[in-house]
Amino acid sequence: EGPWEEALLADGVSPDKLYPMDIDRVFASLDKIKPHIRKWWSSGSEIQQMLHDKVVDIAQSYDGRALLLIDQGAATEINRNQAKLQWDYWVIPKGSPNAKAAQKF
Repeated sequence: EGPWEEALLADGVSPDKLYPMDIDRVFASLDKIKPHIRKWWSSGSEIQQMLHDKVVDIAQSYDGRALLLIDQGAATEINRNQAKLQWDYWVIPKGSPNAKAAQKF
């Protein structure tokens, strides 16, 4: 998770050529914008607060966090142009007493 694909797109890589990812090019692209980044956020609540407090003018964020701000009346908008889809995963902890029921779920 991170701005890897976005960094490559900003550096001119076409979407169909993102993979395999050129990590050196990712970091070279991020180095170009580094002087303009006020803060690299590390949690969803942190970026939500930064957007709320208008610490940033634009940000990559989880849409759920941004939608909550919008629902609360914040002057925030979501632009899904070239948005990146991410998945969450369900896991069954080893030794779970209800593993079979969880697998059926």
